[in-house]
Amino acid sequence: MDKNTDLNELFCRAELPEEKAAGLLALTADSRFQRDRAYFVVRASCFLLSWLRDELVSSQCFDSLMLEVIGDDIEKRLPILKQMLSCQGEEYRSFLMRVSPYLILEPDDTCFGALYAFAHQLGDALKRAGYRVVYSGRTAAADLLIGKRYRGIIGFQNMSFCLRLSDGSFIFDQTDADIYDMVFDHPCWYARELAAMPERTCFLCLDRYYAEFINGRLGHRAVFFPPAGTKSRLCDLSFEEYRREKIKYVEYPLSFLGTIDDRLEADLDLIRERQPALYPLALLYVDRMQREIKKPQDMVLMELLSEDGAMERYFGQKEAFYDADFSDFLRSWAFLGKDLSMHLRTKVIKEILDAGIELHVFDQSFNKFKDYPNLHIHPGVGYQDTQKVYLKSLVSIGMMTGHKAGFTERTAGILLGGSLCFTEGSDYIDEEFDDGNDIEIFYPTEEGIRDIPSRLAALLSDKERTLMRAYKGMRKASRHHTWDSRVICLERALNDRLDKEILGSSHKISD
Repeated sequence: MDKNTDLNELFCRAELPEEKAAGLLALTADSRFQRDRAYFVVRASCFLLSWLRDELVSSQCFDSLMLEVIGDDIEKRLPILKQMLSCQGEEYRSFLMRVSPYLILEPDDTCFGALYAFAHQLGDALKRAGYRVVYSGRTAAADLLIGKRYRGIIGFQNMSFCLRLSDGSFIFDQTDADIYDMVFDHPCWYARELAAMPERTCFLCLDRYYAEFINGRLGHRAVFFPPAGTKSRLCDLSFEEYRREKIKYVEYPLSFLGTIDDRLEADLDLIRERQPALYPLALLYVDRMQREIKKPQDMVLMELLSEDGAMERYFGQKEAFYDADFSDFLRSWAFLGKDLSMHLRTKVIKEILDAGIELHVFDQSFNKFKDYPNLHIHPGVGYQDTQKVYLKSLVSIGMMTGHKAGFTERTAGILLGGSLCFTEGSDYIDEEFDDGNDIEIFYPTEEGIRDIPSRLAALLSDKERTLMRAYKGMRKASRHHTWDSRVICLERALNDRLDKEILGSSHKISD
């Protein structure tokens, strides 16, 4: 037995119930992520001799497998086997976790069905990787928790992780599992709820800055883990095949999936009415966010409040806010960050329409621009059907909602659907892609917005060049930005943690 031993082949001599056969496959999958694969195979084999003992004895292969596992290295391997056969100790527990399924808590069908789709796309990717998945509603039923063990419990902005029993313990303390909660908005929107979650919760964040905020201000473990997409039928084609298919099916030279709702001026007026002393700060805050477009809103606000005399001028105190007070105030003004994003989005759309460029949109919020003859308003599209739009688009626009170091499912969807992604940039997008080669990046500054019509006109008039760029972006995304690639990153980090037997906060779960 060596590092090339296939655990599934070794132990499939016994007839196993479905649950244990799935656990064996999970351990086989885990072996791919080991730095010292030979040592892992030995430990895993000793564990399996213990965990599958009854089945192996019934199949009359326990003794022969035990001799094969121990081999000639009795001195080193026999103590490991004895420990595993005792069914005790942290290492045995870590292997029990490895052979357990994931529990995925299905979110409500909100955000055009996006979060619900994420749950099943991630679950399907985990299954393809060799892991068992159990689904439950937003709050798992008692029979799925009490006394159960899971490889991990995954939620999607799931506030039920905060729930406690009458004795003060968390509901999810009834099970043995790490908790992963995916975060898609700035954490300030529900900072107190996140801070109140079990200590073993790890937040998987769409944006690197969100992970830093949770780690630094809320005292929880958080990592960067952006959403992804699924491959389209075009992803594995050669360029010539892709080109023929794309030209044949393009119906929308330029498309945008999203909404518009410009409330910035109205909300600033509301602050002037209700918080007149803070209105000058609100104006400065919005202006600074717009001028320093690459900074997250919490960083901008903190810099403003750190300026000489700012706290006394606006709040009548010299002391800086504590973390909780700052998070509360940031939350009370979080809508201004979203308002600015939507305001800039509206300016981008209007700039395109004013230039006479044909634009296809899929939401009734665009009715305010219905008098533009070059605007084509189609019925709304749920998240599950977005890829159909991208498959029919030559170029599709992507906009962020304050994600300064993030990556969204929309960006992944455009790329994997074979459209050229013309997107608002972020630190991560700038690092991952090559502007002008496999993607087109803009920033919604005044100059950046003014340049958009001429850039789009050039792309729409040179279809061959645009198709080549779209193809390159699609191929890159199919390698690095599918849910299957995210599972590899997640499992690599999880296996590293289980090997170390600690809940560290240094994992970086991203491609």
